[in-house]
Amino acid sequence: ELLVLLSRYYQQSRRTRARKLSRGTDHRLLVQRILGYLERYYDRKLSIPGLCELFNISPRQLNRVFKRETGVTIVQQVHRIRIEKAKQLLLETDEKVIQIAGKVGYEDPAFFSQLFRREVGCSPSKFRGETG
Repeated sequence: ELLVLLSRYYQQSRRTRARKLSRGTDHRLLVQRILGYLERYYDRKLSIPGLCELFNISPRQLNRVFKRETGVTIVQQVHRIRIEKAKQLLLETDEKVIQIAGKVGYEDPAFFSQLFRREVGCSPSKFRGETG
C-alpha cells in the first residue's frame, strides 16, 4: 500500500513539474511576442488594454508575467525602446527634437525631453551635440 501511495505521489509530482515547465515556456514565448510587437510598433499609441486584447491576457497577468520575465514593466520597456530610437535619430538626422519626439511616439515634446534627460543624463539637444 505504501508503494502504491509513493507511486501516485511520484506520478503527480512529475505531472505538476511538467505543467510548470510548460507554463514557463509559454510565458517566455508570450513575452518574446510582446517584445517583438513593441519593437515594431513603438511609434504608435500603445496601451495596456490594447496589448491585453491583442495577446488575449488580463492586465494583471500581462504585467506580472512581463515583469517576471524581463525585470521591467511594459511601460518602462516602451520608454527604453523609444529613447533608443530617439538617440539613433538624433545622431543620424538633423530633425528637430520636437519632430523626433513625435516620430518615436511621444505627443508631448516636453515629456519626451524630461524622460530623455532622466534616462540618458542630458537633454536631447545636448546628446546630439556631444555625441554627434
